[in-house]
Amino acid sequence: MDYPSGSESRILRLIELEEMHLSYILLHVRHGDPDPRPFRTFADSWYAYRRSQTGADFVDANFRPLWMNRGDLSSFPPRCRQVHALSIAAENVLNGVGPVEPLVRDHCIPLKRVRSEIIRAKPSNVGEVRQLMLRWYRCAVITDAEHGSLRGSLNADMPNWWSADTTSDSDLQHFARYAAAGIPIRIA
Repeated sequence: MDYPSGSESRILRLIELEEMHLSYILLHVRHGDPDPRPFRTFADSWYAYRRSQTGADFVDANFRPLWMNRGDLSSFPPRCRQVHALSIAAENVLNGVGPVEPLVRDHCIPLKRVRSEIIRAKPSNVGEVRQLMLRWYRCAVITDAEHGSLRGSLNADMPNWWSADTTSDSDLQHFARYAAAGIPIRIA
């Protein structure tokens, strides 16, 4: 495909890549892929392409998603501040206040749960997948110690009292794991 030059070309390419990853998610859930690992890559790539359309720094010059894994987070404070939420402790690390701690990008609703909710919804097209991802996909930056406090049932699921059916796309319930673990957060 030929793209116009400049920022318009970049936006068109990001939109194309976002659509492609939504298509991957649709195929993944529609055909019942038993391996959940590709879903993580598709979902995180979708987020990188979607957020980069609005000026966030989640893809490199070659349009490859920039993963926010352990070890590289505190080196990129602006990128850390572009996620959905920051723990207060992570924000302090980024601001140079208090002890320096490793930071972790965390899926506010674990991807295992996001995947199961999308499978349960039985989307029939890319537009439906987009709406489901916009409803369920959220990321936060927290400290490694806070991430450790999410062990047990909160490691891969939401608290027992949480309900997918009562959580809207702008609802604070996306951050229920942090409340249950006593991790104070600031929503971006």
